Amino acid sequence: MTRRQLNSLIGLLALLALDAFFVFSKLYLSYKWFDIPLHYFGGFFTAMFLLDYLELENHSRKFKQIFILSSAVIFIGVFWEFFEFIIAGLFNEQARAYLGDSRISLIGDLDDTLFDLALDFLGAFTYSLA
Repeated sequence: MTRRQLNSLIGLLALLALDAFFVFSKLYLSYKWFDIPLHYFGGFFTAMFLLDYLELENHSRKFKQIFILSSAVIFIGVFWEFFEFIIAGLFNEQARAYLGDSRISLIGDLDDTLFDLALDFLGAFTYSLA
């Protein structure tokens, strides 16, 4: 494992820990915007990892590198959104009881999902330009 891959995995694990902390400490109720930087940096760190993993750094065409990284990150982001959907289906009632509010949902609407995917893409695109 390269140093870049290790740093990116540490970044991704830190993002997962922050997300879990915000969920279980009920901070998402006060800071609903907090998933915005999480999705952006999730795309950023995923692109960082994939650049080495897919050995894309040696490609002479920057457009090809940007396209492959962005596409792979979007693909992973779609699976993350499916994961959120499944978790919401399984645990939404328990979350409402835990948070004490019947209006709370663990998953947003289509606009939220598309915005999350756009942020994943933007993070990957930003990293791939560097």
